[in-house]
Amino acid sequence: MSPREVDNQEWEEIRSRIDSLAGAVFVLSGGALSISIGLVFGHTELLSREPTAGAVLVWAWWLLVSPIIAFVLLKVNVIVQKYILLDHPKKHASVRPVTNGISWLFGVTGVLCFCGGMVCLVVVAQLLAGV
Repeated sequence: MSPREVDNQEWEEIRSRIDSLAGAVFVLSGGALSISIGLVFGHTELLSREPTAGAVLVWAWWLLVSPIIAFVLLKVNVIVQKYILLDHPKKHASVRPVTNGISWLFGVTGVLCFCGGMVCLVVVAQLLAGV
């Protein structure tokens, strides 16, 4: 194999792992949102015991919906990047650093928001449990 083929295989493996991470974040964020929203609307008296929990829960919801949006935008950015590569190959070299930077921005933002949202849900659980 040529070095270019090996490099391409490495990037394909990295891309596969990124897709797996994005899929896991979609599922976990969506599940956490569904469960927490369902619990709150099913048991509104829980938040009256600890007013701070409501504010933290709203932050958790926003932080959990943010990675879903970020990873959708990341996928759109990858599609745009591939479109430019296929239809405008001469422009691709000049545009690639910008689209790669945008991809990194969406990816890192998504992961950080996901982690923050999950931490906020744990804080809400601790507040409601009185720990």
